[in-house]
Amino acid sequence: MKKIAALVLAIVLVIGLVACGSKKPAETTAAGGEKTEVKTYKFGVIYTANNYFWDKVGDGAKAKAEELNATGKYNISIYASGPQTTGAAGQIQLLEDMISQKYSGVIISASDTTALAPTVDKAVDAGIPVICMDTEMPDSKRLCFVGTDNYNFGRDCARELARVLNGKGNVLVQYLDPAMLSMAERSRGFRETIEKEFPDMKILFEQADTGGDMTAIAANLETMVIKYKDEFDGYCMLYAGGEQAINVWKAQGWTCEDKAMVLSDDLDAIILGIKDGTCNSSVVQNQFNWGYEGVRILVEYLAEGITPPAFVETVCYACTKDLAEQNYPNVKPAN
Repeated sequence: MKKIAALVLAIVLVIGLVACGSKKPAETTAAGGEKTEVKTYKFGVIYTANNYFWDKVGDGAKAKAEELNATGKYNISIYASGPQTTGAAGQIQLLEDMISQKYSGVIISASDTTALAPTVDKAVDAGIPVICMDTEMPDSKRLCFVGTDNYNFGRDCARELARVLNGKGNVLVQYLDPAMLSMAERSRGFRETIEKEFPDMKILFEQADTGGDMTAIAANLETMVIKYKDEFDGYCMLYAGGEQAINVWKAQGWTCEDKAMVLSDDLDAIILGIKDGTCNSSVVQNQFNWGYEGVRILVEYLAEGITPPAFVETVCYACTKDLAEQNYPNVKPAN
């Protein structure tokens, strides 16, 4: 009888262990005491380069992840970085690594849309939704585009430069490699706006910088402004390299009263340049929202099956001296 009792007890214990093991562990408790499973995601954010401008995008992605994690429904981790050198090869390698590591989703700014498209499609085919930011890839299988309407950004820059010049004068404009769709669209928006809306303004020269080397960018700018020193009244840079422009202006002994300057984005050096009168203003993309909105969209798509619109636009605005002096960046325009 003792042997039979021991055998029955052992069977009961085994059944109990199996029953316990078959239950899916719950991470959170919803209202009413029901257990819900925590959804775990790992998202990648791929920059075109590693600098302060792109760090703000990563900050936005991490902020949204923390916000969602605080609900107890999600466990989201973010890896945000760019390649060691500019160009498509490094970005392709980062994306390939994320595919092999089975990331849940990716947010990317493609330095070369043609070169990146096949790898973006490969990620999507592997079940990894990809969101484009900054530069659109309409011919890829990307989920959507989050960011600035780059044609309108070019228009905004042209209108801001026209504002500070009172609609008159000769201007110089500088942008990055036109192989980047964002740059091609910005330069087109800038050029067409000057031509169509401001008959008393003329573009003397357009400088396209390739490679992303800041020393070369500064040298190109210096060559341009010296060549047209006696002819140009204003200058605009259509990307976040304004620190180089500020340094060139200071080397020439200029302020924005001597030669008007409108820059792009909100790097610290640019804001300081606005405050000290080296440049007039900067058209800011608020790129923090690219990462923030990108994570929101990925989670809604993966967790709730919500398909986003093809284009999710983030708002730009001109940061003038008045705004920069109001404890920037904590103060945003009233509208």
